[in-house]
Amino acid sequence: MTRPPRLRARLASLAGALVLATACTPPPAATAPTAAPVVPAPAKPTTASAAAPASCKVAQVYTSPTADKGWSWAHEQSFLSIKKDLPWVDLSIRKDSVPDDNKQAVQDVLESMVQQGAKVVYTTSFGFMEPTRAVAAKHPDVGFFHASGFPDAKDPPNVGYYFATIEEGRFITGEIAGLVVEPGATLGYVAAHPIPEVFRGENAFALGVMKTNPTAKIHNRWTLTWFDPNLEKQAAESLLEPPVRASLLSQHQDSPAAQLAAQDAGKFGIAYDADMNDQAPKATLTSAVWNWSVHNKPTINGICTGAWVKDGKVTIPQEYRNWMGSFKDGTVQVAPLNAAALASHPRKDQIQKLYTDELAAFKSGAKTFATVFTGPIKDNTGKVRIEGAPDVAALYDERGQWFVENVVGSPTP
Repeated sequence: MTRPPRLRARLASLAGALVLATACTPPPAATAPTAAPVVPAPAKPTTASAAAPASCKVAQVYTSPTADKGWSWAHEQSFLSIKKDLPWVDLSIRKDSVPDDNKQAVQDVLESMVQQGAKVVYTTSFGFMEPTRAVAAKHPDVGFFHASGFPDAKDPPNVGYYFATIEEGRFITGEIAGLVVEPGATLGYVAAHPIPEVFRGENAFALGVMKTNPTAKIHNRWTLTWFDPNLEKQAAESLLEPPVRASLLSQHQDSPAAQLAAQDAGKFGIAYDADMNDQAPKATLTSAVWNWSVHNKPTINGICTGAWVKDGKVTIPQEYRNWMGSFKDGTVQVAPLNAAALASHPRKDQIQKLYTDELAAFKSGAKTFATVFTGPIKDNTGKVRIEGAPDVAALYDERGQWFVENVVGSPTP
């Protein structure tokens, strides 16, 4: 599977969405428009002007199995949740495990979905972007939404892009991890691909660890895959063994393999993409998770009710052409804290208080993406990378491919 390009090219759209979201209130340190990236305020859904349809087919395309309990699973859960509120939503047109490196094959899948009557199509891997554009141009009466891609001036009006500042959740889980392990302990991190998104996520986690455990170290292991439970488990096990001997494992991967490895070794884990506590209840403490329904529900409603359709053609409102969710609007969340696993932990009360306080701070907007990456921040070679307020564009492109100072490992596999 080749999801790396999907995320590498997210940088253009996501950095743009953050920079352009000047309508929301910046954190206290960011008093000038150029001082720091500003997490966007929740997009205001356009009110539907038409009645709900008897039925509306909403298609989904995934690059990994929806049973991965990760990236694809989180997307599908949003649609299942939406259907409970909008029973007229028909989810019968879907396809998972679609490789995104064969554009013609993807285009054929999308064309087939339209022919089956899909009125809204969601494509969730960067490699699906070009096929999405091609099919959308031929079907102006269908709405297309692409997770992770970036707008192009030639895009037809029926195409939109979406993502979220998941680093806010990663930072909180890092703070928890730092409190859970002993001072100066070693943590392990199973990482997928050396691209900006993965560095941002791991760095946000590491910065959280640094805040609560300044002398702890995070050892990185690359797998060069997004979804391969065997490789993920091998990488995790290597971090649990000498010489690293990690006390806790975290990840940027799509399966619970690292969490299961932690549980087998009697160690703690911090998951990603979804709440993996049910997979490794003795290990997984929490996870940064996605709630895509914040974006998907209003976009489904806008198109299926006809509110965004005129003369038979879909025109997606500007706020959804390049949409960025956040912790404040509920797209980014942190899974419930595993109280049972922490029942005998000497710092359980302190951990619970930190969890509660940080969730409140990010939900209120008192803390944001900018807060996470405000300097001074050094990389693991001692170079100062961020002096004060972060340059968001530099975090979303190849300039962001470095590790903060408490991460042990090379940025290049």
